[in-house]
Amino acid sequence: MENKHDIKIIDGVFTPLEAGRLLAALIASKINYHRVDAFSNEERLGYDPVRSQRRVEFLREANKSIKLIMEHAFQEGYSVKLSGSIEIKLVKEPDENSATLPI
Repeated sequence: MENKHDIKIIDGVFTPLEAGRLLAALIASKINYHRVDAFSNEERLGYDPVRSQRRVEFLREANKSIKLIMEHAFQEGYSVKLSGSIEIKLVKEPDENSATLPI
């Protein structure tokens, strides 16, 4: 199996309303992931949730920008072309719980 994969998850032309809903759902899912992950890591492992909090704030700002773009597209009679892929790279990193011996 290859170590790098590109998977297209969005590819099409949408109305501003459809595109806005699709992108809002994607961002809401990411925000929810970071909230749950931060809570879980804080409760179980005592990690500081600052990184997740910063990511949530970035996503909220991105959502505001998307809303403005979709409002403009709607007012001007544009359709919205969305395309996006996920790049997956398989990497081997040392597990911090396992000792590695120098060769």
